[in-house]
Amino acid sequence: MNARRIDDGHRQAARRALAVTAEVRTRGSEELPLPLDLAEVSETGAFITSDLLLPVGLELDVAFPLPGGQPVRTAGRIVRVDDQRGTAGMGLRFDGLAATDRARLQAFATA
Repeated sequence: MNARRIDDGHRQAARRALAVTAEVRTRGSEELPLPLDLAEVSETGAFITSDLLLPVGLELDVAFPLPGGQPVRTAGRIVRVDDQRGTAGMGLRFDGLAATDRARLQAFATA
């Protein structure tokens, strides 16, 4: 797991680089999860690096490891698709994140 803090002044919440694999599936489905790489995480969302770009608005169930505790499990929604920065990927906004996971993510992003 690789992590570093990112502070560019343009985000709603502090974010931090986090190189882990998330398990992602369409919200509510029983299909096998798709392993996708997270590059950054905050208490409000994450950036997924992938050449497979999912459509904006797609609702997902997401699980990913966070140092020092249980995996974070939450629903999310693709809010942005980016293939112009040199690293293709998607912005994921967390929906319905548990308060304990939100606090863990906030502490991780600001450490």
